[in-house]
Amino acid sequence: MRAVNLIPAEQRRGAGGIAGRSGGIVYVLTGALAVVVILGVVYALAVHNVADNKGELASVTEQVTAVNAQSQALAPYVSFAGVTSTNVGQVTTLARQRFDWPSAMQQLALALPQDVTFTSFSGTSSAGVAGAVTFHACGVSARPLRFFPPHQSMQPCKCSKRIGLVIE
Repeated sequence: MRAVNLIPAEQRRGAGGIAGRSGGIVYVLTGALAVVVILGVVYALAVHNVADNKGELASVTEQVTAVNAQSQALAPYVSFAGVTSTNVGQVTTLARQRFDWPSAMQQLALALPQDVTFTSFSGTSSAGVAGAVTFHACGVSARPLRFFPPHQSMQPCKCSKRIGLVIE
């Protein structure tokens, strides 16, 4: 015998497949709703991230302005440090080029006999530096050599028998 199904076709289990009576529109609407919710969450996160970045940008811009103002206030000290460094370099250069005239004259005085006198003596810096010392000197006994700045002119003095240099 053959089995007969007495349940109407639209009420049977599994009838119409997975879509059921609505033809699957419920699944499409649920999927579309899920996509809209996901896009809304992504948009909200992006807006929040942009707002955070704008706040951070404003903070960093304020810090840059403060640092620039501080660097402008300290600029005179930087220029002063540069001038100081330049001056130290110039003094060091001059000290390296300096010739020890007192020691050289004392050695010369010790090396020459007592009856020898200078009528004039001149010396210049071998470096050819601007403001090089040029002077004339004669021996006078028992007087030390005095230093004069290079801008003063120096004239020859009278000489004695014993070489003891003085610049007058």
